[in-house]
Amino acid sequence: MERVVAHSVPNVDAPVVVVATAGAGNVGLIALNLLLNFCDGNKIGELHSKNLPDYITVETSGICHLPRFDLYSSRSVKPNLVFVMSDSSILSNEPRSHYDVFDEIVEFAMQLRPSMIVGIDGVVEATKDSNVIYVSATSSNLVKRFCQFGPRIYNAGRLPGSVGLLIGLCEYHNLGGVGILGSIGSLVSGSEAGKRVYNLLTRTLNISKTTESD
Repeated sequence: MERVVAHSVPNVDAPVVVVATAGAGNVGLIALNLLLNFCDGNKIGELHSKNLPDYITVETSGICHLPRFDLYSSRSVKPNLVFVMSDSSILSNEPRSHYDVFDEIVEFAMQLRPSMIVGIDGVVEATKDSNVIYVSATSSNLVKRFCQFGPRIYNAGRLPGSVGLLIGLCEYHNLGGVGILGSIGSLVSGSEAGKRVYNLLTRTLNISKTTESD
C-alpha cells in the first residue's frame, strides 16, 4: 500500500522537494505551511501507506480520510517547489517501515528531476541555546550553502529519524539532499523554530515570486 495517488502531474522545472512529518515541536510542518501559504501551492496528490496510524482523520465537515502525506506543487516561485508533508508519524519501530515510506517519497521525487530534496524536523535541546538551526547534507557545497546564513553543522555522529533516513536515501540515489533541524527548548515550543527555518529556506534558496502559475 506504499503508493502515490496523483490528481495531476506537476508542471515544475528542477524543483526543490521539501519534506516534513509530525515531529519535535512540529517544526517542519510549521515551516512548510508558511512556505506553502507564501507560494500558493496547489494540491497534486497523496501518498498512502500501511505504515501510518490505524485511525481516520475526520474533518469539521464530517468527511474522513486515512492518514497520509499530502503533495503540493508551485510554479509561482523560483525555484519551483514540491511539498511532501504529513501530520501523522510512522508508528512502527521496524526500520523497514520507515524505509518503505521514505523510499517511495524519494522515488516520487526522482520522477520530477529535482535540484535537491530538503527534509525538515525539530530537535529538543532543553539545556542549550534553543535558537540554533542545524544542517547536514550530501555534499560539502550544500552544507556551505545552507550554513552561510547562520546555521551550524550537525556533527553528532548519527542523525536518526525521518530527516536522517531521507538524506541517506538521497545520497544512495546520487541526489542532492539537505537535512535541517530547528532546535527547540521543549516539545511544545516549535512555532518560533518553524519560523526561523522558514526564513532560512527563503534566504538560502533565494525564493522569489514569479508571474507563472500552476
